[in-house]
Amino acid sequence: MAKQLVQLNNTSRTEYVFIQNSSSTTGAGLTGLVFNSAGLTADFVVERGLRTSITLATLASADAAWSSGGFIAVDGTNMPGLYRIDIPNAVFATADKSVVMLKGATNMAPVVLEYQIVGFNPDDAVRLGLTSIPNVAQGTTGAISTGNATGQVTVATNNDKTGYSLTTAPLDAAGTAAAVWNALLASYTTANSFGARIVRTRSTSPSNEVTITGSFHIAADVHELQPGVIVAADFAAGAINANALATDAVNEIADGLLTRSFATAGAANNIAITSIVANVFQAVNTLAVDDRIAFVGTAPASLALGAIYWVISGSLTSTTFTISTSQGGFAIATGSTGAFTATKVTGRDMLSALRYLRNKVDISGSIMTVYQEDDTAAAWNAALTATAGVNPITTVDPS
Repeated sequence: MAKQLVQLNNTSRTEYVFIQNSSSTTGAGLTGLVFNSAGLTADFVVERGLRTSITLATLASADAAWSSGGFIAVDGTNMPGLYRIDIPNAVFATADKSVVMLKGATNMAPVVLEYQIVGFNPDDAVRLGLTSIPNVAQGTTGAISTGNATGQVTVATNNDKTGYSLTTAPLDAAGTAAAVWNALLASYTTANSFGARIVRTRSTSPSNEVTITGSFHIAADVHELQPGVIVAADFAAGAINANALATDAVNEIADGLLTRSFATAGAANNIAITSIVANVFQAVNTLAVDDRIAFVGTAPASLALGAIYWVISGSLTSTTFTISTSQGGFAIATGSTGAFTATKVTGRDMLSALRYLRNKVDISGSIMTVYQEDDTAAAWNAALTATAGVNPITTVDPS
């Protein structure tokens, strides 16, 4: 058998060998051999190595899966003398030559298999298994370029521009600028193109200044104004009306007027907040539900300096509380944890004054109580001085 080319580290290789009957004068094949026939041995040697025995084993059938050392007759009747042997992987584990020999059975002519172990794959029809060569067929993208009949090669993309020159010199910076700025606007009016979106002047003056008068005005959204650009004189009488104010802006203005204190809070109303833990405020001073506070100096994160907040947590202690942006509202969150100073907002404001006119008022003994809008929670109290012989009004409860 001729020497075979086999790739290094080839695995699961099966060979078919013809074993001749040495006693036959016609060259007939030897039949009846099995893996453990008397005297039958198999060995291999790699280049400059020592002989290594191959352990033969039976195969279930001639078409069974590969098994190292597997041995079986292919068809003793129709193909006498032809056997299958599964070559161990170790035969191909070392470059660059190896030899397998079967011998020893009665009337058996020795069989030699000779291999040339190579670094490529002889069975790969595209690139012989060489990873440095593209693994695509000639004529497709990524294949090795080949020349035409005259040896010319057409290059689709050349990533190495060194040493090449153009037949026409490219524009330099000045030429590029001149080509762009001297181009006629009429040539660049395609809808939605950059040329069509450039502001074009209708002025005939040499300076080409944009005319912003009459029907040639420029309409634009103003995103930012410098400080002091708009002054009082810029507003016409009636310019700011209900249409100019959002509903929430009107409400904020109304709330600000209603809750603005008529008197300046003094030191007696200062609230020392020592810590904030999980949105719960811990203060040195005593506060009650529906007391109002405003932060002084610095406000906690997410809260506004000078804004009015209500104390809402009746389930906490008099010095531990949560706050809301509205009376009886939901507690608001802050990411701050440190100490802050607040001032207690007194009841001398428009809201407190109007409550006396519209809400429930109760006189009990020498104390007059003005209630909040639910006619249940007290808003503020007043001490009364009675005059003997006068029948005072003891309750005012508007419907």
